[in-house]
Amino acid sequence: MKDAMQLPFPIVPEDLLKSLEEVFPMKDFTQRVDQRDMDFYSGQRSVIRFLISKREEQTNNIIKME
Repeated sequence: MKDAMQLPFPIVPEDLLKSLEEVFPMKDFTQRVDQRDMDFYSGQRSVIRFLISKREEQTNNIIKME
């Protein structure tokens, strides 16, 4: 069985990334914010950064193929 990182990744649409950036924008936290809330937000942003990275890989692969 293939490792999950070796499986083909679905195409990440640009409009999906734009929507996620609007719904989960980058933000700064004050010292009064609960650590759990910061961790939860950090996880959301981590997924968005991963998808952005995959989108860039896909775009670069398309350019190389042309």
